Amino acid sequence: MTSPYTDAILRIIGGRARGTLLGISSAEQTAASLMARSFVSADISGAASEIFTGERLSTMANEIILAGQTIWRRMNGDIRWVQACTVASRTGNYRISGRSYDPKSILHCRLNVDMMTGQGRPDLEIAIATRDFIRNLENNLSDEAQDPYGYLIPTQAYEDESLKELITEIDGSKLLVEPETTNYMGSPTSASSRDEWQQRRVGFEAPEAVRRWYESARMSALSILGVPPGLYSPDADASAAREAWRLYIFTVVDPMAKLLEQAAGRCGLEIDMNFDRLMASDIANRARAYGTLVSGNMDEDEAARLTGFAR
Repeated sequence: MTSPYTDAILRIIGGRARGTLLGISSAEQTAASLMARSFVSADISGAASEIFTGERLSTMANEIILAGQTIWRRMNGDIRWVQACTVASRTGNYRISGRSYDPKSILHCRLNVDMMTGQGRPDLEIAIATRDFIRNLENNLSDEAQDPYGYLIPTQAYEDESLKELITEIDGSKLLVEPETTNYMGSPTSASSRDEWQQRRVGFEAPEAVRRWYESARMSALSILGVPPGLYSPDADASAAREAWRLYIFTVVDPMAKLLEQAAGRCGLEIDMNFDRLMASDIANRARAYGTLVSGNMDEDEAARLTGFAR
């Protein structure tokens, strides 16, 4: 009986041998990149704000989405990235490279925490069927896209072969072929055979059903990762895109930032992440909402907090 770690290694070796090792899907990287850019755009305040540079915030955001966690060790007034660790269930201490560390010295921001191991898990590790489906689909489409492609150009059987050589040298992606049905003069013999003389493309072309499956799987994966359809749907108009962006900031980016703020606070690093600048496109609607709430006798500070003008 092998351990989960050994099983993972065996799967990687087997995948490489078969050429079927799956990488990160485009949906996962889209969500990670969007979160990273959002974090980099945040206004950071607090005593430890200088530690959380744009480069570090982008790395943290990527890891939170793709790995379900980001781990950093506090040392000498700074933080250092940690590749992997184990968490002792009894004491909560962290073991990194054979050494034990107090939890107060570790910034560990986690999603979907596994209570047995203390490790975070990405959303698509839980929705594993969707994750594997889109990764397999993209992997197979990528393999097929690498097949040879080009154009077949029907031509007569010229006695002078130099003409064929001259034409084919013009563009290596075109191949001259002889039609199956011709008369003795090399001309089409019927209307149906004329189709044989049309230039034809050969090579990768995904069937319509596969394209629909792919779009459906990608939409499902992005939704699981918190990216609203209005942000990437080609059918969404400007109004729908603005609403999708507002929804994304309030329901995905801001909660993720709260997790990071709390994780930083647990190891004595006080920060506050503000995303007001990302809501500039929605400021008119927010102002109207604020006015409506205040005119309805709501406290001004509370109205400002609810509409995003204050925290």
